[in-house]
Amino acid sequence: MQSRLATSVFVLALLLMSSVILYFTKDIMIPFVLSLFLVYTIQPAIRFFQKRFKINRSIALPIVLILVVVGFVIIFAAVGHSLRQIAANSEQYQAKVLRALDLVTNFVNDSGILADETPDLRELVSSLPIFGFLSKISGAIFNGISDFTLIAIFSLFLMTGKQIGIPKDGLIEKANQSVRGYLTTKLLTSLATGSLTAIFFFIVDLEMAFMFGLLAFLLNFIPTIGSIFATLLPLPIALLQFSNPTLIVLSLVIPGSIQFIIGNVIEPKIIGQNLDLHPITILLSLMFWGILWGIPGMFLATPITVICRLFLANSTRYEGFAELMSGRIKF
Repeated sequence: MQSRLATSVFVLALLLMSSVILYFTKDIMIPFVLSLFLVYTIQPAIRFFQKRFKINRSIALPIVLILVVVGFVIIFAAVGHSLRQIAANSEQYQAKVLRALDLVTNFVNDSGILADETPDLRELVSSLPIFGFLSKISGAIFNGISDFTLIAIFSLFLMTGKQIGIPKDGLIEKANQSVRGYLTTKLLTSLATGSLTAIFFFIVDLEMAFMFGLLAFLLNFIPTIGSIFATLLPLPIALLQFSNPTLIVLSLVIPGSIQFIIGNVIEPKIIGQNLDLHPITILLSLMFWGILWGIPGMFLATPITVICRLFLANSTRYEGFAELMSGRIKF
């Protein structure tokens, strides 16, 4: 009993110390860890080009890098176009909000409810810093581009350096297979989610359709919470743009249905048994890494937790913690 207590105290102390270190080194660690996963995702594409076209790695690597850079340039250009579109239509959106407020204010005044105390909502809405908000979004995207530059530098050094072979058996290979299976499946399901969402919004002609599809793709990497945000984010634009209630309802129901079917029906059948993590463990890891590293931490939470569980499971001293993470309490 004392041995188990000492082990628990040691693990908690190690977790606390590691959390402090990771928090204060996040400016370097986040780009580095993201670059590791980016390289991990790109490696299969490099091997594909080598086998498919019978070329050396020194030729396949630049080809894949060029394709990746072109893809990111297209994405950033599309996001910039969406922001410019919102800025151009911001006055129309503001006018629609003011008309809706007039209707509400007239109803309140006619009914005699707080007739003398109704605040001047028109003045309040008119003074909202819409363009300042757009500037903040643009600044956040610029920071993202700056971070991507650092990630690209790390990734370039990792890919051009000496390649270390991974043993075909053992703990590292198990972690390799689990993470690769998770990332591959998540990438494909996220692509399906983002593509279907964007296609639907293009069909109904919703502004920022591509951007909402991109957000659906990215947020799908964040379990549970990401799907909720991806479903709700287009709603304000739909409310401001569409006068047809049917289109507004469909803008919520169709993306929500896509998220539900892919996230709760398809993904669990493919990923569920491979992760061997209890849903509560995934949720707690999401909160933990979100507190430490913010949104990037939420993206990385699941694969990092999978790796931690595998290392704990292969230690006779700490395997009880691995069983607990899997939902099988064992102390």
